[in-house]
Amino acid sequence: MKSNGLKMFAIFGMLAVALGAFGAHGLKSKVPESILEAYKTGVLYHSIHTLVIGIIAIAGQLGYIQKSHRIINVFALGIILFSGSLYGIAFANAFQMSTSIIGPITPIGGIVLILAWVFTFLNVKKVNKVRDKINFKSKLWLFGNRLYKYSSTRERCEVFLRLQTPDIYEKHSH
Repeated sequence: MKSNGLKMFAIFGMLAVALGAFGAHGLKSKVPESILEAYKTGVLYHSIHTLVIGIIAIAGQLGYIQKSHRIINVFALGIILFSGSLYGIAFANAFQMSTSIIGPITPIGGIVLILAWVFTFLNVKKVNKVRDKINFKSKLWLFGNRLYKYSSTRERCEVFLRLQTPDIYEKHSH
């Protein structure tokens, strides 16, 4: 289940590259410059939010973001609606089709992307509150283990910790 975010990251990344290349080579001569610029905007937002999906997938696996799979789905929906509608406008224009149905979808996709950012913010904030409640002994133990890697003996770590935080070390060493 957790790897679905990374799979979505890979799929959306592949699509961003493919659609960007198609726009640069296949659409250049078939659509007006203004439509091509809109298409490029779609590719840019697609690429940026694909990177965000990857970051959120990894952060979710590490426990820094709650409900990461839901946030990823909202970002994916935003990409599909926002960038997809811009792609659709370009393709419809290239084949002399009507864009009246596709055009209104773009701002809806933008709103969905904004909501995804809001959901991300809200869920990171919740994790920070949980992380702040971590037992100090655990933090001290993690610090001691990191220090242990760079010292020749465990005793040096304990001496260092006792010197740096004597009252806390004594309270948590039992």
